[in-house]
Amino acid sequence: MEVTLDAHHRIVYQGRVEELIHLQLIQPSVMDTIPEYRLLRRILNRVAPLNLTDPQSSNFTPGGCRTAHDVIRFIHEKAVQELTELPTCITRFKGVKVKNLVSNVPLPLKILDLGGGLDPVPEGDTVQMERIRSQPLRALFEGLSRPETWSTEPVALDFRGMIGSLTRTWDPSHGPALFGLNLAVINDIYMNLHLRLGYHLNLIDALMDNADDQNYIYFRFTGGVADLTRRSRRAQVLADILYHYHFRVRVQGDLVVARILHIPKAEIRRLLQVLGMLVGFTRQLDIRLRSDGDIGKHVEDFFRRFFETELPGVSTHG
Repeated sequence: MEVTLDAHHRIVYQGRVEELIHLQLIQPSVMDTIPEYRLLRRILNRVAPLNLTDPQSSNFTPGGCRTAHDVIRFIHEKAVQELTELPTCITRFKGVKVKNLVSNVPLPLKILDLGGGLDPVPEGDTVQMERIRSQPLRALFEGLSRPETWSTEPVALDFRGMIGSLTRTWDPSHGPALFGLNLAVINDIYMNLHLRLGYHLNLIDALMDNADDQNYIYFRFTGGVADLTRRSRRAQVLADILYHYHFRVRVQGDLVVARILHIPKAEIRRLLQVLGMLVGFTRQLDIRLRSDGDIGKHVEDFFRRFFETELPGVSTHG
């Protein structure tokens, strides 16, 4: 049966009492009359609204910040930008010495140790993989070093793929000296890794500590040699695989940004292994994605290739 409940007076009326319903709608909230509540509402108006939504806008400046939320958004965007451009600004620091990693992975990589990432600190310009003590970098290389991660077979180009590769150019702002520069900034529990493989950029920033609430992985992928349509398909392949591992993923064109936070150390290690496999698997993948139907096929191929026999400590989620 239909009733009207007057919670203030603790009375239940049979049927709909329209007068009580109307009164409830027009009378002011008790909270609105409390001075502390009014003050908090005024403060919230200076804190919560977000006005800086587009990093490309001319208003995306310190002067454009009108609320605390704007300030946090601006700082976060600029921090990510600095991480993305780290290889270009490393020459700002005097006396910085980088090592060339020697490993069985066909990937030239320079190592900058912040302290504790290498043991012991080697003399000369090279460092063997056995001396890497950075837990995130070692976990990533467990995935990178799998034999099936790297394919040396030539990729067959169709006409569109050939035209895309011929017309695609690298961003000149990075300068020829930085073309293809791969850099890992590490300590024992931290890694900031930049991989420029051909015409695309991978950024992996990760913390792998015993404190679960401190751990995170930030993954960023952009670029490619093919046209935007095929690069966007590769971005969707990446996103579908990362969704499978419960990353929070954002895709815009050929840009993929993924994050995962506050998870155990063992899980961070497992996911970095997966990202290592993913880095090699998606190299030149954009050229192969000739139609939208190829997206699902390559997602299935990733799991079939890498998880028929699983790495120790690595398992897929259902």
